[in-house]
Amino acid sequence: MKRMLILGSTGLVGNALCNEFKNDYYVYGTYKSGKINDDNKYKVDLKDSEGLKELLNEIKPDIIISSIRGNYREQIEFHSISANYIQENGGKYYFISTANVFDNLKDRPHYEIDIPKSETKYGKFKIDCERELKNILGDKLTIFRLPIVWGETSPRMKDLKDSLENGKKIIVYNNLFINNTLDISLAKQIRYVVDNKYTGIFHICNDDLIAHSEFIMKLVESLGYKDVDYSVEQLEKVDEYNFGLLSCRKEIPEELKPTNEEIIEMLSGK
Repeated sequence: MKRMLILGSTGLVGNALCNEFKNDYYVYGTYKSGKINDDNKYKVDLKDSEGLKELLNEIKPDIIISSIRGNYREQIEFHSISANYIQENGGKYYFISTANVFDNLKDRPHYEIDIPKSETKYGKFKIDCERELKNILGDKLTIFRLPIVWGETSPRMKDLKDSLENGKKIIVYNNLFINNTLDISLAKQIRYVVDNKYTGIFHICNDDLIAHSEFIMKLVESLGYKDVDYSVEQLEKVDEYNFGLLSCRKEIPEELKPTNEEIIEMLSGK
């Protein structure tokens, strides 16, 4: 079996990827804090460049997937070291990016062929990461851009339930158009790309765009809450603020892409 190293293996996306690949790959992961009783998980701080180099030489991964978070400058160094390892030793590198690379282009949703443009530090950083990795790796790199990611135990879901349980006001936006996915669903889509050795940029999304307010209200209703205190707001006083992704790639089967209705059903246990 091939060896896979997941950088940032304990976050929402990293954990889902570990669970998806663990039966068919030797899966190793990094984390930065706490203690995990798993011989295949290694505590490596983003500041510890030498520790990462030692780990790469010990594991000798064929595949690296990066879903790390943290200090931007330290992430760039982490990416550079791990990408150069793949470039020098062979293998494939997969980078988890985001719809935020288009957050300065709000007039429409965006495809893989569109040129990113961001106005936020986070979006600009992700663009820099994509560019840096592409310069090092060339066609050894595959980029996954994600929409809004949900999961049963995701921070986003926990925050929503906490607000509902405590009678807090739920802020929703009726001119913000998004698409969504689940942690377990994106892991299956990424698995399909990895197994089939596809390259380039993939938007891990459905084409089921929806207003943020409509999605949240439907989810809350499906969770069984009534008489919820909503604050319906607008972003930037524009008619439409598009934060959605669309895909012109045809490789990933449609059955791996849940609709908003299916996502809501899964999150509400129906």
